[in-house]
Amino acid sequence: MENWQDTEGLAFVIWFIVLFFISLIILIVFIIKTSFKSVLQKEKEISKEKLEHQKELLKTTIFTQEKERNRIAQDIHDGLVSELNNIRLSKKDNEQVINAKLQNCIKTVRLISHDLMPPLIEETSVEDLLTDIIEGLETNLKVEKHKLIHNNVKIDNSMKLQLVRIVQEVTTNILKHAEAFQINFLLRITKSSLMLKIEDNGIGFKEDTTTGLGLKNIIARTQLLNATHKFKSIKNKKTSFLLRLNLN
Repeated sequence: MENWQDTEGLAFVIWFIVLFFISLIILIVFIIKTSFKSVLQKEKEISKEKLEHQKELLKTTIFTQEKERNRIAQDIHDGLVSELNNIRLSKKDNEQVINAKLQNCIKTVRLISHDLMPPLIEETSVEDLLTDIIEGLETNLKVEKHKLIHNNVKIDNSMKLQLVRIVQEVTTNILKHAEAFQINFLLRITKSSLMLKIEDNGIGFKEDTTTGLGLKNIIARTQLLNATHKFKSIKNKKTSFLLRLNLN
């Protein structure tokens, strides 16, 4: 009788242990499955956010391009075409006056072409192109320049153009919004990378102001370069723009 009860008790314990492990396995599988679903859902949400971000940047790029085209078309119509029509219809102007008007037309064409493509971009180093932009601020700001350039580093024209547009956008924002009186410009070019830092001593900006068209344009151009960038702002003290571009 006792042997039978012992056997029955042992069987119950074994059965309980088996049920416990089966339940534990089921629980583990459930947890893993739930966690996997959660990870997939998060990855899906991240992918969706990235897609929306890319769409927004594309819209910004297209909008900026259309805005630039409209501005250039307006400049051509109001400046160049109007002046040429005046010359064509003029009957009283002497040769000296006509030459002066033609010089104005040539000046307008140069300004428009400069907007489309910086002059001599193929022959000019990226160092000189960016330094020219910074030095152009000296009428409004105190400028400090620091450069460390490795010789014989070649940067293609498309990269040069994007860097020029980024620096133009950053400096335009400084002039418009920073209320700064000094700007520090640091450029370091090695065989493997280009590092750029533009810092002003202005009023800084709030985080929610970093979604403007100009800053979206900077983001879009940075992505075209496969570069990384960062803004650091301290209220009423300074704003720093940092960019790193791999050249390999």
